Amino acid sequence: MTKIQIRGYCDMPSAAPAEVLKFYVSCDTPGAYQAQLVRLINGDIDPAGPGFRQEIIPHAANGSYQGRRQRTQAGGYVEVPDLRGSLAFRGSFSVHCFVSAMTPRAGKQGLVTRWNAEENVGWALLIEDGALTFMVASKAGGVSLVRSDRPLFADTFYSVTAVYDADRATLTLHQKPVVTSTNGRFGRVFPLDSTACVSGIAKSGPGDGQVPVIMGGYAEAADPRRTWVTGNYNGKLDSPSVYGVALDAAQADRLANGERIADTHLAACWDFAAGIGPDGIPTDLVRDVSGRGHHGNCVNQPDRAMTGWNWRGREERFIHAPEQYGAIWFHSDSLDDCRWDVDFEVKIPSGLR
Repeated sequence: MTKIQIRGYCDMPSAAPAEVLKFYVSCDTPGAYQAQLVRLINGDIDPAGPGFRQEIIPHAANGSYQGRRQRTQAGGYVEVPDLRGSLAFRGSFSVHCFVSAMTPRAGKQGLVTRWNAEENVGWALLIEDGALTFMVASKAGGVSLVRSDRPLFADTFYSVTAVYDADRATLTLHQKPVVTSTNGRFGRVFPLDSTACVSGIAKSGPGDGQVPVIMGGYAEAADPRRTWVTGNYNGKLDSPSVYGVALDAAQADRLANGERIADTHLAACWDFAAGIGPDGIPTDLVRDVSGRGHHGNCVNQPDRAMTGWNWRGREERFIHAPEQYGAIWFHSDSLDDCRWDVDFEVKIPSGLR
């Protein structure tokens, strides 16, 4: 008989008579497995003890099942559906956010992206080899990118503005540290040679990769059933926004100071502190406060209400100063639910002791 490695879980830790437990199973290799309801009398296999003992309980769920591998998505991120392609952009656009990377050299990490990695189509603001990178790509024009010449310091907030100018056929990346005495590992007395403004030629604008906007990673491919995310980010994001226009250096500086650009050009603006109330954060919803309706949802419980780029260090309860706790801290290994398909169910019989 071929041995197969099995992993599984159920949806509740306990159940009462007449309640139903759902079981989720994954097998590394195809093959059949047996499921049986048992009463465990003694699970200690120590030879000095009484020995292993169990009692088989007759049940309709007992039997043979065909195993299959079920994939697990690890890493926290925010997913913003964009079925109409409003954020795919055919012309000029800009992306801004405050970034504090904890492991900037830990591979390729998506920050704010609408990128189809299988087809190399879309746009992406990310970190690669410790440096901020902005790229756009279409099937016809290939990939164009620009990369900062100043690597990121870990645990340090930066204002980042990425610009695609369709009229000039250029990509520009503005990088500026926003260091205070409380918001990161360095204070104002530490000399950070970390300001950068780099530009490059764009062979084409972004194509529509038919994927959602992802914050904290990027999409593997277009999939109507479920988006799988890779390039998971380790660090904080605060106040991401996108504009349907090419912003200039002066506007990038205004964003770095916490100002807003004219709402007529604002395509989406996600306020991670929106919804914080006296009882904390009630849902996984991430609100787009631009009025355009591009709301997102947290997956795998990235840490919310984290100290942001503007934290002053005077209030330690986020509900008392939500505007200073507007960051989300993403982790590449976080997990709240494997989200597997159900393999079988067990209804607890009435009278079962």
